Amino acid sequence: PTSFEEDSQGIRIEESVDLLHQSEDGEYIAVYVAGTLSIYQTSTGALVSSIQHPKIKFLSFSPNNTFIQSWQYVEKLQNPNDKQPDNLIIWDVATGERVHSWLEKHYSTSNWPFIKWTADETVAAKMSNGKVNFYAGKHFNVIVNTFKLQGVARFSWAPSTTIPHKFAVFVPEKKGQPGKVQVCEYPETSNIIIQKSIFKAQSADILWNKQGTAALLISQTDIDTSGKSYYGETGVHLLNAKTGECKNVRPSLVKPGPIYECVWSPKGAKFVVVYGSMPSKTTLFNLNLERLMDFPEAHRNTAIFCPHGHTLAIAGFGNLQGETDIWDVQRGRLISKMKAPCTTECIWSPCSTYILTSTLTPRLRQDNGWKIWKPNGELVYHHPVGELYRVVWRNVSAQRYPNNPPRKEDSAPAKQVEQTAAATKTSVYRPPHARNKPVEEPKAEIAAVAQKYKPKSQQPKTVTPIGELSKSAQKNKRRRQKKKQKLAETENTEDKKEEESSSSNTTEDKKEQSSVVDNEEKIQKQKRAKTLKKKLRQIELLKEKQSEGKQLNNQELQKLKTEASLRKELTDLSK
Repeated sequence: PTSFEEDSQGIRIEESVDLLHQSEDGEYIAVYVAGTLSIYQTSTGALVSSIQHPKIKFLSFSPNNTFIQSWQYVEKLQNPNDKQPDNLIIWDVATGERVHSWLEKHYSTSNWPFIKWTADETVAAKMSNGKVNFYAGKHFNVIVNTFKLQGVARFSWAPSTTIPHKFAVFVPEKKGQPGKVQVCEYPETSNIIIQKSIFKAQSADILWNKQGTAALLISQTDIDTSGKSYYGETGVHLLNAKTGECKNVRPSLVKPGPIYECVWSPKGAKFVVVYGSMPSKTTLFNLNLERLMDFPEAHRNTAIFCPHGHTLAIAGFGNLQGETDIWDVQRGRLISKMKAPCTTECIWSPCSTYILTSTLTPRLRQDNGWKIWKPNGELVYHHPVGELYRVVWRNVSAQRYPNNPPRKEDSAPAKQVEQTAAATKTSVYRPPHARNKPVEEPKAEIAAVAQKYKPKSQQPKTVTPIGELSKSAQKNKRRRQKKKQKLAETENTEDKKEEESSSSNTTEDKKEQSSVVDNEEKIQKQKRAKTLKKKLRQIELLKEKQSEGKQLNNQELQKLKTEASLRKELTDLSK
């Protein structure tokens, strides 16, 4: 923004605002004041519709801004015999008319919004007592399909308009039974793409990438059985809807400890995990769960991609000091460092050019206000407010702005060294007795650089040196050796049997003097037959060797030519 002054043509509400909600594309904003829900068009500031309804607590727009749903707490009736009024209501944004309503007594962040639409609003879904009911987009009087799964506690559509639609469901663990996650298709809900049992999963969040091709299941337990954390245990599983695989991310994390943050890149092919005991580690993965980049360890617990995906902010908020590192994701180089203490919320601008940090009530009662920074660490604007509840950018698609990734010189090592040396030179303290002595030049720190890895798909294929066997050839060689060994063992067994039979024949020959000559001929035939069989087995091995493309010498070729005569001789002996 070139100016930070208030827009005179914008929407300004002087009264005490109870609730404020912005649509995903930033086209509409809903303001709830004293029982009146007003929906404005942000581009013109015009009032679209006005709805009179008391005690609304939560609001949510549908993906295409056709509907807005509201929820309020269930009130205790004076007469127990009276029917409890519906508290979950769907309104038409354009007209403000009431479309449909249900009674939903229990609210939680895991199931809000209760009505979930596909990205094109053709199908709506609502969880209800161990099942998910599906409605035809704009018609809620008839349930068109049902997906039954006992104990289902989480439902999420893939944010894609591709048909068939995909959705993910989660069932928490209960009474020693593991949790379960499934990714299915719609309308054929019986087509299960992924199914996996998950241990240590009492609750979970499902984070889809923007393309709807993969999701991260972040599971959580209330108690850490190892006793290392007060906040339970956290696990992450990568669900790849394209390949149908579910991979546990935890074994790929090189440092033990809790998982603080999992974030998808806007491009959808990479994600970042912040994990490990402090100082924590941050790692960038691809969809094959291969490490692409390890960022230096630091006291950080938050990672935020800019809307275009080329820059990453890794920060330490909450109980940390607000130090923030801005990284060039492509080159793996640090662009700048900045410090925003007491930050409650940090948001990139839709154009990826500015960063908004704010300190909000009731998280912090002091130093409320908001700041705007540039990725190079420059503080552009600071606006203190006595009591600030929320400040956000207007939601706008990043595609409306040019993609300007960081330049190479923005994160050049020489520039970082100069900045560090200058900061060190101005901040060094010199006692009085040393002020007239020569100043030693401070040693400048080298710019922080992330450790980059090449995935297996991009690594060059190794060429086997001449004279050495490749891995597949070595494997085939071992297979042939085992086969020869097995044939040798079979041959020894046959030899023993033939020896036994020959010894028994010899004994009988001694008893029968008259048939000595005939038996000697029989023995000679058996020995000859044994020799012929052995030669035929050797010929079979040579033929197998020749079929594998190996060269045979002249002696081996001559042996192959004798196969027919050997078989004929063996046939004559058996007559």
